[in-house]
Formats: sequence, C-alpha cells, structure tokens
Amino acid sequence: MRFFLLTICLLVLGCNSNHKKGIEKEQINMNDLFKGYFNEYLSFTPNSATQLGIEGYNDKWANNIDDNYLVKKQAFFEKWRDTLHAVTLKNITEKDRNEIEILNYLLESNLEGLKLGIQPGTMSLNHPIYHYHRSTHHEFIKLAKGDGAQPFKSKKDYNDFLLKLKDFKKWLISSQNRMKSAIEEDKTLPKKIVVKMIPQFDDWITTNPEQNPFYFSLARIPNTITSEDSIKIVNEYKKYIESDLIPLFKDMKKFLEEEYLENAREEDGLYAIPGGKEQYEYLAKYWTTTDLTPDEIYQIGIIEVNRIRSEMDSIRVITGFEGDLKLFFNFVKTDKQFFP
Repeated sequence: MRFFLLTICLLVLGCNSNHKKGIEKEQINMNDLFKGYFNEYLSFTPNSATQLGIEGYNDKWANNIDDNYLVKKQAFFEKWRDTLHAVTLKNITEKDRNEIEILNYLLESNLEGLKLGIQPGTMSLNHPIYHYHRSTHHEFIKLAKGDGAQPFKSKKDYNDFLLKLKDFKKWLISSQNRMKSAIEEDKTLPKKIVVKMIPQFDDWITTNPEQNPFYFSLARIPNTITSEDSIKIVNEYKKYIESDLIPLFKDMKKFLEEEYLENAREEDGLYAIPGGKEQYEYLAKYWTTTDLTPDEIYQIGIIEVNRIRSEMDSIRVITGFEGDLKLFFNFVKTDKQFFP
C-alpha cells in the first residue's frame, strides 16, 4: 500500500513549475500545483530524479542526515501541507481530490517521522549505515557500478558522477558523526548487525578495480568517448577514489571495529533504545498506512497463519495422509509423484 500511494504521487506529479506561496481558497490549476511540488521535491531527493531518468540531477547526492538539510526539508513539508490545506475542495474532480488527500497524508506522515528522528522510509538518523542492501551507502554503490539508473554514456555523465562522489563523501562524514552521537545517546545498532557490517567495507578499501565497485564504471567507458577523454576520466576517478573515498572507508571500518562495536548493544529491536518504541509504532503505521498498533498487526498475522495452517491440514486429511502436518510437508516436498 505504501509503495502504491507513493507511486501514484510520483506519477501524477509532473516536472517543472513555479509554486506561488500562500494560495488562496480558490480554483487553481491542479496540474501546476502538483508539478510545483514535484519540482521542489526533487531538489531534496535528487536520486529519485536519477531513478526516474530526469536530467539535471545526476551530479547530486543529498546529505539527508545533515542538520541544515533536515531543517529545510521540514520547512518544505510544512509549506506544502499548509498549501494543500488552503486549497478549496469545491469544483475539483474526484481524481484531484484523491491526489490531494494522498499527498497530504504523505506530508503529515513524513513530518511525524522527522520529529521522531526518522527520514521518510525506514532510515533512522541514529543508524544511517547498516548491513542491509537498502542502506543508503549500498544504494549509492549500486549506482557506482555503472549498470543501474546512473548514466555512463558520455564525458558529461562521468563528470556528473564524479561530482556526485564528492557529495557522497559529505554524506559518509555525516554518517560517522551520527553514529558517534548514537554511542553517546545509547542508540547504537545491535552487535550482531555491526559484526556483519564491518567485512562489507573490505571491497570498498581495495584498489583492485575488479573488486572495488567504485572502479566498475571505468570498465564501461563507451567508444564514443575519445581516448584522450577516457584517459582523463580514468585518472580523475582513480585519484579521487584513492585519495578521498578509500581513506574515508578505511577510517569508517576502523571506527566500527574499535569504537562502535564495543558500544553496540546486545539487545535486538528498536524497543531496546530510548525512543525506539515510538519509532517502531510510527514505522508500523507508515508501512501499513493504518492506525493499528504493532500488537494488533501481530495478532492479525497470528490469525492468518492459523487459518492457513488449518486449510493446509484439511488437505492433509482429504488425501488420507497418516501423520502430522510437518510430515505431510516433507512428503509433498520429497515424494517422486509430485515431480514432473
């Protein structure tokens, strides 16, 4: 449901428009309203533009855990929430009304998350880096490989990504600062996660171009780029990777090994950290788009599991299988009569 709602907004909202502050309660052009929001939204999430194939943002990476960024983003959400509240719902189509309600829901939800220290989605400001593949630094590395949304077809494309690398360096520095604050506030990740994070850095601190993903795009330089420009691109990339990124990743790995790990918590789950209960309840609401509590959601899961198991057991009875459900599962998975 969450992805469905967000996709609707992204598809509905257009590309470029000027937004007028303080819209009166009168009939306005709804397309201009949504385009104005979307244009400003992309300035906060340039990677969304890259993923959507929109030009003009391929050289940017948002430092979305920086305090100044967060202040501006909160103001952005509040401005557009107030703008939507000022729009009269009379004489507009049902489609426009639905889109206003969806966007308003997202704005209110995102503002609630920021108050709890959570970026839209699942990223806690206390945990900007973790082992899961959807962690922000992993998302960036997917772009660096050269086989994703980030284009590497021209000299400009390579120059753009070099600038994006410099933005990414700022994000990494902010990440380490956030993690240091998490130690002070007793809001670290569980130790079992941290021990999985540390070896992931090995591929990013090597100068082996076949192992370090930051070199991968250099093997994809197209023939349409001149030899002279290709050599220049390779030299500039290698210089920045080896003088800036690799030392930073080495420092991050050392920080994780020598400082963060010993302060990582033994307990699992957000409930184990100060404010974690509220964050968990918010995330349950965010991803289900309901007001159900985590316990209520859990009970729905239990009821559904029991219902499904009951239906599966009825099939066992119908077939005349002698044995419990566990033995029946094994029978279905291993007996040759069920194989082509």
